[in-house]
Amino acid sequence: MKLVRMLSRVLAASLRTLVRRLFRGPHRPSWSLTTELAWASMRALLVGSVAHGITELRALPAPARKDERVRREGVDAGGVPAEWIDPTAGTTPDRVILYLHGGGYVFGSLATHGEITARLAAETPARVLSVDYRLAPEHPFPAAHDCLCAYRWLLGQGVAPNRIVIAGDSAGAALAAGTLIALRDANETAPASGLLISPWIDPLANGGSIETNEPYDVGDRSFLVACCDAYMAGKVPEDPRVVPLRGDLTGLPPLFIAIGSCEILFDQARALHEKARSEGVESSLVVYDEMFHGFQNLAPMVPTAARAVSEMSDFVRAQTP
Repeated sequence: MKLVRMLSRVLAASLRTLVRRLFRGPHRPSWSLTTELAWASMRALLVGSVAHGITELRALPAPARKDERVRREGVDAGGVPAEWIDPTAGTTPDRVILYLHGGGYVFGSLATHGEITARLAAETPARVLSVDYRLAPEHPFPAAHDCLCAYRWLLGQGVAPNRIVIAGDSAGAALAAGTLIALRDANETAPASGLLISPWIDPLANGGSIETNEPYDVGDRSFLVACCDAYMAGKVPEDPRVVPLRGDLTGLPPLFIAIGSCEILFDQARALHEKARSEGVESSLVVYDEMFHGFQNLAPMVPTAARAVSEMSDFVRAQTP
């Protein structure tokens, strides 16, 4: 029933998009038909889930897993389910990307982010450890910080910290930033850098790009609030591991922050970049014109997504030469 309801929303949104585009042209000047249909489908799923329960998004079928660019192997990463994703071409690299998927802390999996992790593994090249951390509301804050255990497990496996980049998108980017803060506060050795894709680091923010970019993004504030309530079990998010903008960033390793100019999280990404630089952290902010949240997962369909992942791979190589 959940799947049928979601597919009905996608079909209706796609039809509306086709009709609107026929009479008014593209919703954004640079959007191809494929890009706009992908945007409409994602928006219908995310925004529509608020009325029916955001965890219904877990009912979406997992994307196909066969990919000749990589080989996958499940692993127990210090008590945390995870998956090694290794490039099939050449020798096995010694650099590692610890990847934390997005999904508002309530959905998302190794499978939903299989395209971006495979592409990062193949293009960098790098071994990617994709972490299947626990999800809310069954497992509220700080359960998702299973990722800290996974990082420590990597060190226990003999991986040098300066060969590791912690990466994530959306809520996963917040987890990556929070992990860097937690490691610094515990006086533990930090990884080489952090790759933060569309970081959701101020869960209850309002105004600014939350409002101005809402017509062009795949989510809205009601969706963010619903996810935040599920993860925080109704409590106000104040911990820097959830709201890095309220914490001290001093001493963190170099950051690469990627954001689309049409994202409701645009102001948050820019604020994080400015705060990091003001506190002595090396930070690069890369803005992708007219792109919406999650576009990097659409590399086979959206050319800008393929370029974005390629630039992320360049950053990882530069940080782990």
